[in-house]
Amino acid sequence: MKDVVAEQIRSAVEARLEELRPVLTELEQLQGVLALLDDPSSRQPAVHASGRLRELERNAGATASVTPLPRSRHGSKPGRDGRAPQGANKQRILAVIAEHPGIAAPRIAALTGLKRPLVASTISRLKRRGELRACGDGVMLPPGPEHDPAYDGVPHLSLTPGV
Repeated sequence: MKDVVAEQIRSAVEARLEELRPVLTELEQLQGVLALLDDPSSRQPAVHASGRLRELERNAGATASVTPLPRSRHGSKPGRDGRAPQGANKQRILAVIAEHPGIAAPRIAALTGLKRPLVASTISRLKRRGELRACGDGVMLPPGPEHDPAYDGVPHLSLTPGV
């Protein structure tokens, strides 16, 4: 009887550890980004997830049940609450606008599969920020190299006079 209970606990803990594996990987990546932001000259590697996972596995016997961490709506993992990853909708909308200058919100919604109110509110926000400009009944990207998909961020000199 005691062995059956211990095996059930072990099975539950192993299943939970497997669920947490992606979270540990994300944690390491975020810690690495913070370390680089704090000191860009340091290139210290983050602790590898498998090391942290082994530590959790060693300590698993001390805890019979593991409760999930509460997650806020902001910063939650993509897909957890049915929401797209941060910035994904904006990128889809901008990509369609880049291909079809002057396109209106209902057509963008149809091409992207996003809901019309979401497209309309995103367009309004982007227009307020100057990332889009009105063009007839639709919108377009403002002129500039940062809106050119081929722009690599490096200014290039033109050999043609006046260009």
